[in-house]
Order: sequence, then C-alpha cells, then structure tokens
Amino acid sequence: MKGKVFLMLGVLFGVCAVSSCAFVAQGTESYVFVTKWGERGTAPGQFPEPPTLVTVGSDGNVYVGAGSSIHKFTPGGTFLDAFSPGIPLRGLAADGQGSIYVQGSVHAAAEKQGRPTWREGLGGLFVFTEDGSLLREESDRYFCRGEFTRVNDMRWCCDGCAVAADPGGTIYVCDFQWGEWWACGDPELQDWELVDSYEYYWINGLEFQVGSEDGCFGGSPGGIAVDYGGNIYVADTANHRIQEFTPGGVFLRSWGTAGSGQGRFNGPSGIAVEGSGKVYVADTANHRIQKFTSEGVFLTKWGAEGSGAGEFASPMGVALDSSGIVYVADSNNFRIQKFRPTFAVDRLAYGPAGFTVVWVSQPGKSYQIWQSPDLSAWPSLPITVESQGDSTSWTDDAASHVQRRFYKIELLP
Repeated sequence: MKGKVFLMLGVLFGVCAVSSCAFVAQGTESYVFVTKWGERGTAPGQFPEPPTLVTVGSDGNVYVGAGSSIHKFTPGGTFLDAFSPGIPLRGLAADGQGSIYVQGSVHAAAEKQGRPTWREGLGGLFVFTEDGSLLREESDRYFCRGEFTRVNDMRWCCDGCAVAADPGGTIYVCDFQWGEWWACGDPELQDWELVDSYEYYWINGLEFQVGSEDGCFGGSPGGIAVDYGGNIYVADTANHRIQEFTPGGVFLRSWGTAGSGQGRFNGPSGIAVEGSGKVYVADTANHRIQKFTSEGVFLTKWGAEGSGAGEFASPMGVALDSSGIVYVADSNNFRIQKFRPTFAVDRLAYGPAGFTVVWVSQPGKSYQIWQSPDLSAWPSLPITVESQGDSTSWTDDAASHVQRRFYKIELLP
C-alpha cells in the first residue's frame, strides 16, 4: 500500500457457512489524547510566544515555531534544542531528508511623517539541519523595497506567507506581493494621496489573485500542504475554506464555509496531508481539528475550546508523523498536544461464531482490539494484533453474540 492509511471499510461483505460468517466491519475513526507539553515562559521547553507552527523531521523529532524561534522536542515532549533565524516566523517545514525550512518575515510598513517613508528589510527562507545549524539563506526572493523621492512614486513589498514540503522533499513557498501608487499634488505641503494599489500571491511561481472567487485567496493563507501527486492544498483563512489546486495551479475544488458545524470553518490556518491524501485542518477559531478526504468529504473532528487534555485554544498548526500520530500547536494554551488514531467499529451483525473484523492497516504495526455489547464500557484486557499486510483481520470466535456488538481498534504508539 503506497500510503499509510487508517480507514475503516464502510461496507458489509462475506459468505456465510453453517457455523461462521465473515464481515468487513463498518467503523468510525477518532483520535485519542496521548500527551502534551509546553507552557508560557522562557525556560527550556517553554514558549515565550504562542506556538503557531509544527512539523516532524526525518529524525522523528518535533519542531515547533513560536515567535522567532524553533524549539526541538522528542516525540514524547522532551526538550532538545532551540534555534532561530532572528526574525518572526511565517512557515515551517521538514523535507524528510534532514533539512528544516524556516520562512521568516520582515514586513516593512510605511510611515506618514511629512513625506511617506519606506523602511527596507529582508525576509527569507532559511534552511537548517535538524541539529539547528544554518545551511543557507535564500532571502533574495523575499524583500520590501521602495522610497518616495518623486512627485509620483510607488512602493511594493514581497513577503512570505507559508512553506510546505511534498513527500519527495520538494519545497513549496507561498509569497505575498503588494504595491501602492502615490501622488503628491503639492510637494511643498507634502500632500500625498494613495491613487491605486494591487496585491496577489505566489506559490512556487504560480500566481493567485485576491478575492472570494474560486482560485482566489481572501488574504494571506494560513498554511499550505502538498500530496504525493503534487496537488496543492491551501488554507484560505479569510474565506473560511480549503482550496485544492493541481501542480500547475489549476483550481480543482474547495470546501468549507464560515460556521461551526461539521465541515465548516472559522479561520482555518494549519493544514497537513498524509500519504493517502487525507487532509487535516487546524480550524483555529472553532478550537478543533477536522479531517477530510482529498475531495473534501468530512471524516472526523476532535477538540473543543478549553485548556484540558484534548481541548484547544485557537490551534494554528498541525503535523503528522509517518505512523499517523498527530501533533497540534495549541497556540493560545502555549503547548503542543499529541494524538493517536482509534476506531470504534460497529459490526452491525450477529451470528453463532467466527465473525471477522477486517480493516486497512499499516504492515508490521500492532493494534489493540476491544469488543463490547455497547459503547459505554470496554473490557480492561484487550487483544493485541500485529498487522501482516495491507488488509488485516481478526476473528471473534465467541460462541454467541448479542444482536449488536462493537469493536474498537487502536494503533499502538
């Protein structure tokens, strides 16, 4: 199986004999809280500013962007190191080959003090090793430049929005560019007036306009992600939706509208795509994570506003490791939370013996299976099963069953 997928097959299948019947189980995926770490502060392992970015390196460690620093942790949350490009962060990505890409921002603003002035500055894409050593800086592509010296003049700025890596290690960078034209009717009075402006976005040289139409962005994207096929997913934060494009920038589809219902968004920001194309979105102002198919079909969600385990306060970043573990930058709680997938499986059938639960799995991974007549309680001694291939099964050989029996399958960490 090319992608590592956690997906319950949603149909019934089987050939019944005198004493047995095999079924493909129907199930619902959810996510279980594993651990959390971090708090507000300046000591190692603490965050002086809200963590907004998170990614997982090829070493399996977790890299967290907060303010202008990257904090490195083990998968269990032990602090290892911190490093910084020295400017505020806008994007963070790992290429799977030992490099960490950090996108910084210096967004110079005009000051109207007599004549408008312009502060020059450099933002950039910084490439670090996983031990925090700077390999190179590619800042010539990100700049703010301009000066008002004539009666009619303009200013313009190109700055970073987000960065992502596809499964092959190719880096995708989202830039924002804008410009303004000013005129001065009376140089003696310094009577400056804004007469026109423009703005648009770039993702690896592909241009996107500003707006609410398909293929346009309402403002700076909160995050971008790329799947195995090179399709680009964009968290169109201001338009409360996710947009998907071909590798050439052709609009494919979008999903989501403003709201708090299932499949709706309130300022989505962080976005991640697993190998099979499933899309995870940090639904920031709804304080939750939502998961979809690559076509935008809702799969599951978890989280609510709060500070307890599994609760969020404006999460802005989401990342996956190779085994399907999910890390969330729980921004306003100043912490990272870790989750693993679990399944509640309803067989929707009964019989004398030999019922088989079948699910798509990760080869060589171990799972725990509970069985129960209802969802209110599970036995304390589950069965452990190691998957052998792309489709793993487990046979419940109990002598008899109640009419409705449930199974819960959890991936072991």
